Amino acid sequence: MPHDPALLYIRELPGGGYVTIEGQPATEGAPYHAVLAVERRSDPDRRAGHEPPVVVETEAATQDEVLDRLVAIANSNVNVAAALLRWTAARLSAGAAESADAPGPSGTADTNDSAVGGEAGRRPPPPPGGDAA
Repeated sequence: MPHDPALLYIRELPGGGYVTIEGQPATEGAPYHAVLAVERRSDPDRRAGHEPPVVVETEAATQDEVLDRLVAIANSNVNVAAALLRWTAARLSAGAAESADAPGPSGTADTNDSAVGGEAGRRPPPPPGGDAA
């Protein structure tokens, strides 16, 4: 039976929030598994009910090996920000792929080619008495 992950590292972020590394052996004899999560909310009340996003996962033979990999990211604000950007881009990409495959209001796949009221791609009329730029 798997155990709860152990908190291996925590660091407060400038402006609020924190970064953590948690890890555990996946199973007996399996590689050590660890995750780096970033809590961006500075207000503890806003954190309730929301798990911080796991932005990096890794496995290695030992706890020291996963810590070496993840602490290099967790100790650097630039590396944490880059990991968050990659995580966000992956989520947006996955969401866009799901949205493109989902049926739209007409029952066909939504290609996001229309705006509210079907006005996408239409230029506004020129001002009265003026030329269109």
